[in-house]
Amino acid sequence: MSVSTLDPTASASTTYNRALAHAKPQAKPANPAPTALSFNGHRADSVSFHFSENKSGPAFGNAQPTMDGHFSGQHSVFMPPSFWDRFKEWMTSWFGGHRPPMHPGYSNPPPRPNPGWSSPPPRPNPSVGRPCPTRPCESDTDYSLKNREELMRLVRDNFTAFEDPRNPGNISVGSMKAKGDRPLLPEYGPNKEENKKRNQETLLARQVLKDPNLMNAIFRNPVTGARERLASPQRLDMLANREDYFTYHSDKQLRQEVREHWGRNPRIEVLQWWANRPLTGDSEQDHRTQLAKELLFHRSDLVQKLFRK
Repeated sequence: MSVSTLDPTASASTTYNRALAHAKPQAKPANPAPTALSFNGHRADSVSFHFSENKSGPAFGNAQPTMDGHFSGQHSVFMPPSFWDRFKEWMTSWFGGHRPPMHPGYSNPPPRPNPGWSSPPPRPNPSVGRPCPTRPCESDTDYSLKNREELMRLVRDNFTAFEDPRNPGNISVGSMKAKGDRPLLPEYGPNKEENKKRNQETLLARQVLKDPNLMNAIFRNPVTGARERLASPQRLDMLANREDYFTYHSDKQLRQEVREHWGRNPRIEVLQWWANRPLTGDSEQDHRTQLAKELLFHRSDLVQKLFRK
């Protein structure tokens, strides 16, 4: 509702309110003021009366809201902005799901522990509480460090340990596998020496079985090169005295060597010429000479497949 400023009723009301204010400056109104003056648009020709619950006095159009608007019906206390900023920051860090702000020095990683400050706890002893712990094999012989010639000589020197009971005087592939499949025995007690010797034979058989070229050389016919089922001690003696470079090469490897040096299906006369040639110290020439001797004197079956007459 808007009325003109020349209305005598409005002037009388304003004069009456001012008189009350001068008469009792310390008294507080029991009830909120019924009306308030409002000047909109900075114009003095009209006055607007707006009813307000908690406000008294004139209200201007661009006036900022006070703290009473946030806490309706309660007595408000003015807080400095810095306190509210800190309060909101604290509430956000706890209930907003965000990490608190990092201050200088907070992002540094923790110091690394010094290995010398503490030592790891001792490992438990698995033998504690057992009445008779089983000791592992204590054989100090590492057959994986030996070459093929050394392994073959060990088999020859211990020929009786690998002898086939069904074929006396010979060793077989089956007797070698039977030795390698035996479990290792603990090397302590009254049978310590016997068990240690037995374990060494078992480990030797396992290492020989891991090398197919060594097994082929032991059971290969020394003339034809064909694979046989048994091997005699005389064959192992003959194999131990040989010093040819291609003794432990397979047929597949020799076939590849022939193709690289003489091509496919070379003539037999070329092989014979190189086999009768003496060693001169030239590594490339001596390599072909040793290859020809291996084929012509110990792999006759392979020569028939690779060379033509």
